[in-house]
Amino acid sequence: MLPSPEQDHSAGGEFLHRLETEPPHGSRVEQHLLQLAAAACQNRELLTAILRFVDVLPALESNRAIAEHLGRYFAHISTPLPPLLKRILRHADHGLLPLLTAPLVRTLASQLGQRFIACSNAQQALATLTRLHQNGRQCSLDLLGEQVLSEQEADQHAAQYLSLIQTLAPELTRSGIPLHLSLKVSSFDSQLSPEAASASVARIVTRLTPIVAAVRAHGGVLILDMEHYETREITLSVLRTLLTQFTGFHGLGIAMQAYLIDCEEELTRLIDWAETGNHRLHIRLVRGAYWDREVTVAIQNGWPIPVWPDKAQTDASFARCLKLLMSRHPVVHPAIATHNRASIALALELIRSHHLARDAYEFQMLYGMGEQIQHVLVAMQQPLTIYTPVGEIVPGMAYLVRRILENSANESLLSDILRTEESPHRETDTAAPKTGLFARQPPWRFCSESERTGLGEAIRNLHADAGWHRPMLIDGCAVQSDRQIVSRNPSAPDEMIGTVAAATLRHADLAVEAATAALPGWSAEGVEVRAGILRRAATLFAAQRLQLTALEILEAGKTWREADADVCEAIDFLHYYADCAESMAAGHCFDVIGERNRYQYRPCGVAAIIPPWNFPLAIATGMTAAALVTGNTVVLKPASDTPLLAGELVQLLHQAGVPGGALHYLPGHGSEVGEHLVKHPDIHLIAFTGSLEVGLHINQVAAEQAATGGHIKRIICELGGKNAIIVDDDADIDAAIAGIMASAFGYSGQKCSACSRVIIVGHHYERVIERLALATGSLITGAAEQPETSLGPVISITAANRIRAVIEDARTRLRPVVIRQPAPGPCFVGPAIFADVPADDPLAQEEIFGPVLAITAAATFAEAIRLANHSRYALTGGVYSRHPEHLAMAEREFAAGNLYLNRTITGALVGRQPFGGFKLSGTGYKAGGPDYLLQYVQARHISENTTRHGFTPANRDH
Repeated sequence: MLPSPEQDHSAGGEFLHRLETEPPHGSRVEQHLLQLAAAACQNRELLTAILRFVDVLPALESNRAIAEHLGRYFAHISTPLPPLLKRILRHADHGLLPLLTAPLVRTLASQLGQRFIACSNAQQALATLTRLHQNGRQCSLDLLGEQVLSEQEADQHAAQYLSLIQTLAPELTRSGIPLHLSLKVSSFDSQLSPEAASASVARIVTRLTPIVAAVRAHGGVLILDMEHYETREITLSVLRTLLTQFTGFHGLGIAMQAYLIDCEEELTRLIDWAETGNHRLHIRLVRGAYWDREVTVAIQNGWPIPVWPDKAQTDASFARCLKLLMSRHPVVHPAIATHNRASIALALELIRSHHLARDAYEFQMLYGMGEQIQHVLVAMQQPLTIYTPVGEIVPGMAYLVRRILENSANESLLSDILRTEESPHRETDTAAPKTGLFARQPPWRFCSESERTGLGEAIRNLHADAGWHRPMLIDGCAVQSDRQIVSRNPSAPDEMIGTVAAATLRHADLAVEAATAALPGWSAEGVEVRAGILRRAATLFAAQRLQLTALEILEAGKTWREADADVCEAIDFLHYYADCAESMAAGHCFDVIGERNRYQYRPCGVAAIIPPWNFPLAIATGMTAAALVTGNTVVLKPASDTPLLAGELVQLLHQAGVPGGALHYLPGHGSEVGEHLVKHPDIHLIAFTGSLEVGLHINQVAAEQAATGGHIKRIICELGGKNAIIVDDDADIDAAIAGIMASAFGYSGQKCSACSRVIIVGHHYERVIERLALATGSLITGAAEQPETSLGPVISITAANRIRAVIEDARTRLRPVVIRQPAPGPCFVGPAIFADVPADDPLAQEEIFGPVLAITAAATFAEAIRLANHSRYALTGGVYSRHPEHLAMAEREFAAGNLYLNRTITGALVGRQPFGGFKLSGTGYKAGGPDYLLQYVQARHISENTTRHGFTPANRDH
């Protein structure tokens, strides 16, 4: 606890005393804006509306658009609005809103932006540097810009920094002003990924090397900003590489975030490393600007939250780290980056106690914030550097949003600006939301070296063991065959991963016969027994996670994250369906006096499970687990392209306790063994995921057989999609392009949920296409086992040839935007993008199941919805828009079983986004949803009269 300024004559006390007497700074308009920001930080509803409006404003080109969004964002706020906002909205009911308020909003936005973004180009930056220097402050320039989505954009960003240096450095040298720059490493690599940290670091260092050389040549300073938690290790590795490369240069540095729980530990490691290598570095200590994002991402993925949950803990962390930095001079040149008065006062005391010279440290503050504090520090002759963004004012609003979030979450800027005694701080519950959801298996974040090296070693081990063989499993016994199915690595089809015994029709009959015999015993097991087995299987899956993921990579050709996600989903299905089955077990009670009514479920019988190759573990596990936990016995016929993974599934389920008679592993060719199972009279249930053609055939065969088979087969078909993403005229283009890339080209487009159509509304049609083409051209094509690969192979040579034929046919009549034909191997194809595709063209109507994208223009959002619905499928769909009414319209009218707003359209999570469509996309309930298991059971109702000769029992005994 700091003493009061009146009692304290220390450096900290002097600072606080001067601050109390410093007059306010800023124009009247600025004060209005700051008061609005302060009100927002006390009101989450208002804050959300302001942030969303500031976020969308750069995309709004007309007065009408500004007026519409302003009204939609603020019309329904329940709490009183600040005076400035009331004035802006007061004409809304008179039809004058666009004419009167839009220009005012533009002016206010520009003034707000100019307060926090200093200038838009190098020449203006020179004037800002000169003015700040004359006022006793230095300046650290940071170039703002769009999110880097392509390697060309990364090169352009690097060139802009070099141009800035070349323009400014001579003038700064003549004026005696130091060159000081800040940058974010994510802007120098469009393919940055934690799983390929080494490759990312190499690309970033290549682009930064000439920049660092130029900064060193002019005696300047370059600080690497810290961004999201998953890029921290990459940022630190870049710094270490550059320090080693530029030995003797003491102008390199990094920002460290005190809101991270392990910040002090990481700081100690970095400083120890620097001292051992005889390096000197600048360390900018900040609290952190991404608190909301870090908490949200961690909770969504089930990861430990990396940041302190409240402001007091962050303040304490900042103080500890500050003391550490001061104690490690001269290895470290501390930059105390804060607007917090208590932190500044503490820093001044530490500076005095460590006897640091004025050139051994500096304070840093944000441009346009804390003017009173800046004046006081300058008056005290303290070295002060102003972090100064350079960029277009309105497009740079994303920076402003981050600054406001920083204030409201974990910083105290506004309290210092507005001279309030208490820092505005909203209490935030960082615990996982209490939604009743089961705890899903967290995917790997790949931030740790152990995750990366562990998976790499598992892949190498699998290569070494290539060629292993798996027999059929019928009635718990290994069964061989004189025929085999060879499993090959799609990345290198000449490599045989392994073989499996291929079933004949006789083997299929034996499996169905054994499953029929085992049905009474298995179905008689209590649901708690069956659910317990599924949970034990989930534990076994988790223990074998590395090996299963490696097998997915080699057998299915999935990249690291895609493979890990499939294994996690399989584990989730086991837990989730165990929970659902226990909830269903009690049935329903509809008793009335004198009558006992029970609604119960029992299994359908023997189930034929026919999963696809594209989610070889997750979907196979989900369908098999659903059938088993509801008391059915199972004959599993895996996809011929990925039979080894299905074999692992069966083996682990048997280890968990599923009897051999209840689950049979029957690899075989679909046209032979699959067809035989579909027609078999003792198969009561068929669960199939795959193509529309096969799904319709299964339904037809089952219907024809019903007349003679004595029962109607239960058919569960999850089929294809021709899924569209709409990009509205006010969409966040950076987010939309990133979402399209992930949705269209993740797993090379081999997902039934993949985006294969993009419908762009309005004026930015060509701009979206241009940036999408650049981003697509930057995808790294390669073997799935290489962690840097973003576009792997398709499943087989046959699939590759089919997709190439579609592309060649399309290019004869459509406008090609991108057609890449990579050559790492025969299974590599695309990506391909075609523009101006008519709604009825085969490319816009037929499922391709590959990395091929059709783009269509729409004049209005309503037309975009109509175009999106112009399909015989209705599986997934997406909308990128910041117009509340358009999002509501999409919810009402977009025909899709899974509709995603402002996010990717793939990656549905069990229990969170139950998955499945309608029209020709499916026949059943949603996988991973609360009613999915109903497809695997028959409902029975039992009604009993409990009266006896006029006597009605008072209880259930009879």
